[in-house]
Order: sequence, then structure tokens, then C-alpha cells
Amino acid sequence: MGGAARLAVVAMLVGFTAGCVEHPGLPAKTNGAYEQKSKLTADAAGSAVGTVVLVLDAEALDNTTAVYRDETISDAEDDLAATVGSFSSIQPPTDRSAALRDDVMDVLDEATSEVAEVRIALRLGHRRQALDQRQSLERIGSKLEELSGP
Repeated sequence: MGGAARLAVVAMLVGFTAGCVEHPGLPAKTNGAYEQKSKLTADAAGSAVGTVVLVLDAEALDNTTAVYRDETISDAEDDLAATVGSFSSIQPPTDRSAALRDDVMDVLDEATSEVAEVRIALRLGHRRQALDQRQSLERIGSKLEELSGP
């Protein structure tokens, strides 16, 4: 088999096997699969929230610059939005999974709102207001940790 033919076969196999990989937005076929996706989502969202808490800690100690602070919070907010978008597109397979989806989405919505409020407050120069939201973010982080399970 010549080089071009071999390359064509490899390309065809790669294309065929790529269709076998389950996309995270596709429906989960079982409660267990959906629960696993919800745990991974809560873990990823918790990481984004934790990043914002760390930035607020640095801000409280005057140990960061506005540029670094703003970029880091924006990146965390973007990561959180991507996580929410990916999870919200997954079809729950049962009523039990739909109830879990509601629980997870409620906390994700809370996280999204709080992170946005911190970003907005800091960029408007309302440092105290942003720092006061740290406790809420920690509470949300704890909820996400509970949802991500052991």
C-alpha cells in the first residue's frame, strides 16, 4: 500500500472512531452517567469559584494588580459560563436526573451571578462590595463541593 493510500485509510479510521466518542453535551443514557457528568460539572464550577475567592484574598491583602485581578476573574467567569453551557445541554435520562439537573443548575446560576457581581464591582471601583461577596462565594463553593461528591 502506497503512502497516499495509507494516509487515506488512517484518515478514514480517525474520522470513523471520532464518531464513537461521546460528546459531553449528548444525552446521558443512565442515571449513573448523568450523575457523573453533574459531579464533573460541579467540580469544574467549584474550581472557577475558588479562583475568584483566591483573587479576592489577594485583593484584600493588596497583593495583586488590577490587570491581573480583572483578567483572572474574567477567565474564571468564562470557564464557568462554558461549564454551565455544556452541562445545561445534556438531556437528563429520567425524572430523577431532571431533579438533579435542577439542583445543579440552581447552584450554577448562583455561582454565575456572584462571580459576575464581583467582576462588575471591582471594575467599577467598589472594592469593599466585591470583598464582601467572598462569604457568598465560599458558601457556593461548599455547595458545589457537596454536589461533586467523594
